[in-house]
Amino acid sequence: MLKNSFFDILPQKVVKSNKNARHGGAFSILTSRAGGLTIIQALPPELLRKGRFDEIFFVSLPGAEARKAIFKIHLTKRKRDPQKFDMDKLAKMSDGYSGAEIEQAVLSALHEAFEGGIDLDTELLIKCTQASPPISVTMAEHVQELYDWAQGRCVPAD
Repeated sequence: MLKNSFFDILPQKVVKSNKNARHGGAFSILTSRAGGLTIIQALPPELLRKGRFDEIFFVSLPGAEARKAIFKIHLTKRKRDPQKFDMDKLAKMSDGYSGAEIEQAVLSALHEAFEGGIDLDTELLIKCTQASPPISVTMAEHVQELYDWAQGRCVPAD
């Protein structure tokens, strides 16, 4: 059984929009969250061969530049000007956080600002981010095990 997984087949018309995609069949995506190691171990080796899956990618936690971009996306989405925030400080303090965790920190800070009748600022974002430890901390051993497994076995992706 594939625990904590998401498997999807994209229709051929979606695949055709990519010039490099094969014409025919479907494009398969298998992703995982924290329970990722169990997914790859549950698949039979013949399913992982080239031709079934062209590549196995490992998407790591976002780096500093990616975290800045994630904060900018979620602040802009909530009609806040990202230039009013110290992105370098936010990126530095959010090391180890996933994009989803950063989004939740932005939402939490917006709720807290609204409840307190104050403007959202960098310090409130930092406070709300640090109030909820990332999965890279709460499940550090499991995350490290996943990183160790992926080393040399997967194509790195950011």
